[in-house]
Amino acid sequence: MNYTTDIAPRLAEGKNAATIASEINAERRANQISLRRLSYLGLSALLAPEIVRRLIATLDAAAASDALVAETRNFLRSDSGVDVGNTLTRSMLDEFAANEQLPLTVNDAEAIKNLAYLGTLETAESVQGVIDAWNTPANQWSRAVAAGAAVIESGGTLAEAIAAMEAV
Repeated sequence: MNYTTDIAPRLAEGKNAATIASEINAERRANQISLRRLSYLGLSALLAPEIVRRLIATLDAAAASDALVAETRNFLRSDSGVDVGNTLTRSMLDEFAANEQLPLTVNDAEAIKNLAYLGTLETAESVQGVIDAWNTPANQWSRAVAAGAAVIESGGTLAEAIAAMEAV
């Protein structure tokens, strides 16, 4: 995450750290879905137990009338697991979450699908940390000196260099 390219333009639009984190994560997600095969045990290690319990109950209920769901449930029970990055798996989770008769919630489905994303998801705290680091006096001084030096090196006057430093 880069202050200049990822954060500063959003701050200029009046967005807060939580909104900026959400937007950065959404941009990353669009390009970072990966193959990730998980079994019930793998899911249990990564998610809250109640989410996995609701997934099991949902698959048990839906498997009675759908052979594909029954097979998916069988793969989740085995070591091979199911690819949570697969388009079919993801749409199946969305369908289950949209069905009010099944226990899986929209938030549960999102939590499971999020396991396919590469990299670290940003939080409001991580964004705020970058903002705070950018705004430390030492960092501001360093940027100001660099801005002034750039003006002098390009043939500018001392007054122009001072103006560039003050603009930082």
